[in-house]
Amino acid sequence: MDDFERFWMEREREELEIEPEKLRKVLSKILKEFNLELKSIEETEEKDLVATCLDKLGREVTSLIRIRADTEGIERDDVEDFYEDMVEKRAVAAIFITTSYFFKDAKDFVEGLPIRLVDRTQLSEIIAEIEAIKVEKAFVSGMNDSQVVKYFQKKIKGRVLGRFGMPENIEEIDRRYLPIGFFSLKKIEENVERRKFAYIDLSSGDLFYIDEGRIKKDDIIKNILNLPPESREHLMDLIEHGELPHEHIDGKHLVILKKRGLLGEYEEGRGGGILSTMVNGIMSLVMIIIDTAGEFVGIPRSEHVPKEGTAQPKRVKARVNIPIFDQAYNLENFMEVSNASEEFDPDPMKYKPEEVEDILRKITGYEVKFENMVYFPYYLCKYSGPRGERYRRLYSVKFKEFFPRPGTYNVLYHIIDKFPELPYLILAVLYIHFNISETEKLMHVFSSSFLFLIICVFTGTLLKAIFKTERVTPYYGVSVFRYGFPSMHSLASIGAIGFVYFIEPMGPLLSLVLVPIGLLYVYSRIKIGAHSVTDVIGGAIIGLIMGIISGMHLLKIYLPYPLELIFTTLFVTMLFIFIIIRIKYIH
Repeated sequence: MDDFERFWMEREREELEIEPEKLRKVLSKILKEFNLELKSIEETEEKDLVATCLDKLGREVTSLIRIRADTEGIERDDVEDFYEDMVEKRAVAAIFITTSYFFKDAKDFVEGLPIRLVDRTQLSEIIAEIEAIKVEKAFVSGMNDSQVVKYFQKKIKGRVLGRFGMPENIEEIDRRYLPIGFFSLKKIEENVERRKFAYIDLSSGDLFYIDEGRIKKDDIIKNILNLPPESREHLMDLIEHGELPHEHIDGKHLVILKKRGLLGEYEEGRGGGILSTMVNGIMSLVMIIIDTAGEFVGIPRSEHVPKEGTAQPKRVKARVNIPIFDQAYNLENFMEVSNASEEFDPDPMKYKPEEVEDILRKITGYEVKFENMVYFPYYLCKYSGPRGERYRRLYSVKFKEFFPRPGTYNVLYHIIDKFPELPYLILAVLYIHFNISETEKLMHVFSSSFLFLIICVFTGTLLKAIFKTERVTPYYGVSVFRYGFPSMHSLASIGAIGFVYFIEPMGPLLSLVLVPIGLLYVYSRIKIGAHSVTDVIGGAIIGLIMGIISGMHLLKIYLPYPLELIFTTLFVTMLFIFIIIRIKYIH
């Protein structure tokens, strides 16, 4: 038994019911507020405690700790005496713990001093937080200190052309953990047990998932957690029942949910069915395309103002995109996990697992269970500069071996992934250049190409919705394109080879040009982990068959001149608009 344990066993019988190891954790947690790491504790002749700590530079320093069990409050004189003892012992920080409370003048005295006053309420909260959940697992950090420093140095603001201006300085880089709650979701459907998983940051409410090789966040749980309790219950009712009369949620809660974008209003008889949902989705996409096209040619963004005299909405419906919780949300499937260590400091928990558990249960209809806590490592950099202080966060995790690494494939594959239209746009411009005098021929080829592209997109989307095969690496969030089979890039690029072959008289030459482009697209989908071999081969075969059939028949169908003009315009402008939409709306 060391001196500290003997001291505390005597003190415990007289004053507090707290174990020595628990007190160590309390003191360790408080000392971290001063950026100090607790190493050892000894008792002084005055019955105080002296803690030996390490500062951020690895130097040994001391902190003074005084523990008093009182029925009356601690006055300023007591705190002044404590400060004198701290100075005498050359302590860099001090902690004064009491089972009662501190008078206001005592609290005023320590302002600006490295002294932490802990009253009975704060002590209970700290103990409760320590006892709440034992964290044993943590995701492995994927970067070393030098890589982290280089990353934050590249993000410094202030220099012009790398030479002029007043750049920021890096004040501090802190290693930290996010407290991630791991939840399992279970449902029995047709005698088959379906299991899903969710990892939610209990300090912010963010739901984490993997998409396009990156860690991303969904704010649905956070938005619900941050609602007032009654507003939250109203939203849960709407999610459960689908649509309710306007009167059910009238008043301030209606305003709160509308302002936060979690509720929509509809006229009686509208907005409740699948057809209406599909129409609303299509109209939203159309408005995005119209607005984007308008901005592209200099027309201001439209303001969608309801007409005067229209009927008031009669029903309300939740506007919440419920996550599908497929494999993209199972972080441990992609990231290395080890035992939690004290190398990183954990962020405090803001939300209780029971709160999150209840929300998940209500929005998904699954049986939900909080399994355990997992720490998520990140680095927090503090910059200072002419404009004041700012902070930047860097998530640092080590992905498993099968997961594609950013440095293992060429940037060209990313361009293909994000902007597959680019080479075809260039070829379209060249085709116009060589056939500028044959307007009708140009219009027919482009209108037929537009129809072929629509067929490809429709067929590929339909097959994805039917087969619902998950990708090895999650891609494209919650849309139908998150499914793997068939690869749309492979289907369209290989299909184009078969289609353009039948364009007279340049078809064979165009097909020859498109062969290497198509093969590059197929290879790139496998290389970046977006698709399996089955996905791309299946997509290529389906695309080639569709391309040949479309080329043999579609190019022989001549539509009325106005229709071909519309399809030609759509084909050419659509390539530009899709690129702009990806840049502006898809992150």
